[in-house]
Amino acid sequence: MIIGYRSRAGILFLLLAAILLAGGCEAEKRPGPPFSAENFKLFYEKAKSGDKVLNDSLRGIVDLTLPQQIKYNKMVFDSILTKDRKHLYSVLIEYENPVFNRFAVYDSAYNLYLMDKSLNGYLSYSKGSIDSIQYFEVLENFRSKDDINLKRLSIYTLRKNEFELAWRSYIEYAIETEYRQQLIEALTPAIITTRIEVEPKLKLVDFKDTFFFDSTTNSYESNKRVFDRLVDGWVAKYKKNVSDSQITDLASALRSIGTTTSVDSVHKFNNEKNKKAGFSIFIPEGWRVGRDVFISKFLKKPMKGALYSNISQGASISVIEIGGDDMAENHVDYILDQSVQRYYTVRFNDNVVVKKNYVRFFEISCIDKKYLIIFEAPIFSYEKNKQMYSDIINSFGVEC
Repeated sequence: MIIGYRSRAGILFLLLAAILLAGGCEAEKRPGPPFSAENFKLFYEKAKSGDKVLNDSLRGIVDLTLPQQIKYNKMVFDSILTKDRKHLYSVLIEYENPVFNRFAVYDSAYNLYLMDKSLNGYLSYSKGSIDSIQYFEVLENFRSKDDINLKRLSIYTLRKNEFELAWRSYIEYAIETEYRQQLIEALTPAIITTRIEVEPKLKLVDFKDTFFFDSTTNSYESNKRVFDRLVDGWVAKYKKNVSDSQITDLASALRSIGTTTSVDSVHKFNNEKNKKAGFSIFIPEGWRVGRDVFISKFLKKPMKGALYSNISQGASISVIEIGGDDMAENHVDYILDQSVQRYYTVRFNDNVVVKKNYVRFFEISCIDKKYLIIFEAPIFSYEKNKQMYSDIINSFGVEC
């Protein structure tokens, strides 16, 4: 998807580091005055100016490696009172450039419950409750390819003293005379049902979708995701010359704020293009490339795919194309319990320690294509080369 940031669009690219969903409240108590809008604004401005101690106390809400924009469009505060009489405070920050957009939830001592760095465009906010479950909603209103107006809704629920991104989906697609929407008909602790409305001439197989709450992922899941798949397809098929500056990946996001890094070369010169499997990825110098090889490690049974490895670092990245209706859990003995919904649907897990190595799994979907990525590296190598490994994973692109 090509996004124009001047038209208030966002970052719909595979940047897993862009979103931090922090469940629970295990951080140490923060020193200083209790949470208030005035205190937060003061701390935030000091963090933007480079105060690492204050930024750490806000759990890295500011990326100090980037040049900061002086003025934000808005900063909105709200709060809820939990069952155990604890106040939790939400902060929504919107900038002209969505690279800096944030939604975070803290307690009175600035312990972090949730932070989302993946929000696009104009942002609006509300809160509510489903029976005894409280939630925040954030609505994104942005534009793609100059002409396509999109709205996307995120629902963050509080369950068992933890905030999670429980549901995220497009709810509106509009261009010229075409207006299509997904309406929530029912929202309960166990289920979300939606109705899809399109112009009469557009024939659909499914006009409804059902999302069931999955306690393993703390999110509402549907095997269909009808409207998201439709929107992905409509945007992909729309062809025209784009006039706005575009944010399509990490490199273009950095260029939009006037900075470049080595990641530019990752995305500009993705040197490994697997046309047969329909993906591209940046492989640094010194890495070995194996195409159409049988991969068995961590798999329930060997499968053919691509293997990229660095012997001196002990690191490897495997890419395996699986069926569009398949799941990573059918092939590995690990649960991918986190997800990010952007142009690609990305499911992943935290690093797992296997002997002295870190292992991580990603499942990446785009329309009818789906891939399983397996990353492995020794812990000492991971800590030393973390940025390189992140750049490789973030460079993964799908021709969908």
